[in-house]
Amino acid sequence: MIGFSSMEPAPPSRRLLLLDADGSSPLAAGVRSILPDLEHRAVHPRDDWPPLAAAADVLVLQTNGADLSTLRLLHHILRDAPDKQAVLLVGDRGLAGAESLLGLPNVRFLPEPWTPRGLEQVFSRQGRGAASDAASGEMLAGIVEGLRDPLASLSGYLQLLRGEAADAQGTLIGPALDSAREMDRLLEALELAAKPGRPRRETLDAKGIAARLVEQAVRDGVRAELDWSGPPVTLETDLQRLKAALYASRLFLDRFGPGGPLALHGGVEEGRAFLLWRVPDPEDASPQPTKPPVFLTGVLERLAAQLGAEPALRWYREAIPVAAGLSWRPPRT
Repeated sequence: MIGFSSMEPAPPSRRLLLLDADGSSPLAAGVRSILPDLEHRAVHPRDDWPPLAAAADVLVLQTNGADLSTLRLLHHILRDAPDKQAVLLVGDRGLAGAESLLGLPNVRFLPEPWTPRGLEQVFSRQGRGAASDAASGEMLAGIVEGLRDPLASLSGYLQLLRGEAADAQGTLIGPALDSAREMDRLLEALELAAKPGRPRRETLDAKGIAARLVEQAVRDGVRAELDWSGPPVTLETDLQRLKAALYASRLFLDRFGPGGPLALHGGVEEGRAFLLWRVPDPEDASPQPTKPPVFLTGVLERLAAQLGAEPALRWYREAIPVAAGLSWRPPRT
């Protein structure tokens, strides 16, 4: 008679989904060697992969092989399932289209060309939560730094072309150069928000800083003015991060606000010092306003925390931003 021993049911295996056109690629082989205990599956990013992602515990994707719709779907899946983990390999297209994924705590980034060591390190940090935030921030800062180098070269070439171009061509080059400068400032803010380490604090005249920021906005072609209330305010803060936070705040209103002239409002109210960009409330709200991306809110929140401040965001009808900036307590007047 054959006896049967009592056995506990085997736990379900964890699943990894690789969005890759080639299931036998070096990346697929590298992932299998690092995570041999997972059940692996590779699928083309243009195939019907979301049902497979719903059953997967880990997702891996190369940004160069993903279109905008794939990245948006991935964001929705990971946002609604925080227990899932994802690794994005960032190629030469950068983070274009993947900005919303920057604000998700269950996403890690690895710059390409990847190495087995780098791949192993990024997977070893999966699931550690807050303990891996500094390492993740350091890696993100490295990615941004790598993106800013070619952007600086592009800006240099555009400046040379504008100096040599005819009037009609120069008219086209000018907006491209302005866009490159805007992208560089946004990348700087993102790098500072992600970079670990203590800010470099110095004593600053808040009103003087605000006046210079308004002058910079006017040079950028923005209708802007300074609106100061109360006595001068002295802040102990990091100037570079302060400028980056207020530039991100300006983008909130430039890109997603109701339009109209900007005012940089500063001073002291109810025991708090503040610096924030404002626009007038719209007369007619847009029926479908464009929501600011998660990463931009995250940049402002991180920079505010590094500066010992609080992010200040005000909304019209809870949909359209009409003020964005920082506030502090207590101020020195």
